[in-house]
Formats: sequence, C-alpha cells, structure tokens
Amino acid sequence: MGMYCKKCQYDLSHCKAHDCPECGTFFDPELPRTYLKLPYCPIRHARMPFRIAITVAAVLVIGYWVRFGPDMLIAFHGSGHPPISSVFSQHQTLRSQLELYANQHSGQYPTLRQLQSWEVLCKKTDIFGQIGESDRHIFGPYLQQQCMNSMTKSSTVAGPGKATVHDGWEYDEQTHTLRFVVPTQAEFNQWNLDPADAVVP
Repeated sequence: MGMYCKKCQYDLSHCKAHDCPECGTFFDPELPRTYLKLPYCPIRHARMPFRIAITVAAVLVIGYWVRFGPDMLIAFHGSGHPPISSVFSQHQTLRSQLELYANQHSGQYPTLRQLQSWEVLCKKTDIFGQIGESDRHIFGPYLQQQCMNSMTKSSTVAGPGKATVHDGWEYDEQTHTLRFVVPTQAEFNQWNLDPADAVVP
C-alpha cells in the first residue's frame, strides 16, 4: 500500500514534511485517515448504477461482435473469402445458447416448433419456456435476432432429415442436435466438414 494525497493524489511515500508538496494539504503517516492508500480510481469508486451501465455496455459489445463480427471480417477482407467461417461461428453460438437455455429451464431444450419461430431464443421466457414480459419471465433473450445461415441465406429451421437448400438449419429435438445446412456435397467436402456439425440436403 502506498500513501497518496487525498486532494491531488500526489505520491507522498517519499515526502519528509507533513504537507503535500503539490497542493499543501496536511497529512500524517501515523494517521491513515489523512491520506489515501491507493490513488483514486473512478471505476472503483463509482456508484452501482454506473458500474451496471459499464457491464451492460460490455455485454452488448461482445454480443454484437459474436453476431456480426465474422461477417464484418469477411466483408473487410474481400468477397473472395468463403462464408463458411461466418456460419461456423454462428453455429457454435447457437449451440452454446441452446445449452444455456436448457441449463436455465431445468434441462428442457426448445422444441422444433419453438425454434422454428426463433421467439423462444429472441424473447424472454419463464422457467417453463413460456414467452412473456412479466416478472416471472427472467430468462433470455439469448439472441438479438434470428441467425441466418450465410451459405444458404436462410434462417429457417427444418426437422431431422427434412432440410432443403432453402433452409438454414436442421434441428433434432430428440437428441438436441443442431446442424447447419450446406448447399452442395462439393462444399461439404471442400471444407472437410463434420456430419455432426453440417448436413447436405
């Protein structure tokens, strides 16, 4: 711990006199109340609402990057870069949010019908998965909007074995498996994709 002026935060650790050489404020090394042990930090001393505001802002920035970051990087580096990196990132995000949903809803995952509307992930829900805005709807939202598969340009969710090139995702509500749709077998082979992650109609 150091010793800092309470008025101007000047470092007093090497001062022999009992007056701050910067502003003249009295201090006594034997009286801790006359000086600061740490320099004043606005964040550390901020009121709770300010701390909450900073936390919320950080969460929003991270959420925005998770949702739009891959697409922004691809656009920045040029159209020659494939959209596979974007859809793969979105796929990982969706999987993690489905796991979070289940953890907060007593192990219950969304049904296929619920996921097809996306509302169960984009709006607040209660412990039973019912959508609403009352005090008991304390979970979510897990996404800000529907996730579009950048390879098929679609956000629709199909059941197991029913995906087409016009769908974005395939979801099996029995095994809770979510896969992204790849338009052609050639693209599937080109990127050496795992059948556990992707499906070709």
